[in-house]
Amino acid sequence: MFKAISFPDRPIPTGYSNAIEVTGGTRALYIAGQVGRGSDGLVPPDIAGQTRNVIDNLRTLLALSNMTFENVAKFTVFLTDEALLPEFIEIWYPELPSPPPAVTGVIVNALVHPSLLVEIEGIAIA
Repeated sequence: MFKAISFPDRPIPTGYSNAIEVTGGTRALYIAGQVGRGSDGLVPPDIAGQTRNVIDNLRTLLALSNMTFENVAKFTVFLTDEALLPEFIEIWYPELPSPPPAVTGVIVNALVHPSLLVEIEGIAIA
């Protein structure tokens, strides 16, 4: 269903694919930006806790459509500070399937609430 497309004259990137070709898909799930608010309604003060909550939120929405991270073709990650990137990557990369989906990372000045450090949206195909 998914085929990673990479530049033939460059190394394969770590943690994302340059492009994902999708064939045979019959359903698409467009996931709005998920933030670090947990099921208890609380937002942890750190990037580790928020990233884990975002992963849980994404997994829950995917499961409600009978999908997993294996179905995700594209993620867009928004972080409020580039200094958060190493800790985010340490938690995020192990969650990604192989091949990883296409991923775009964006550093933004702020999200919708000052306590939020990360937001991730996605597109899944089944």
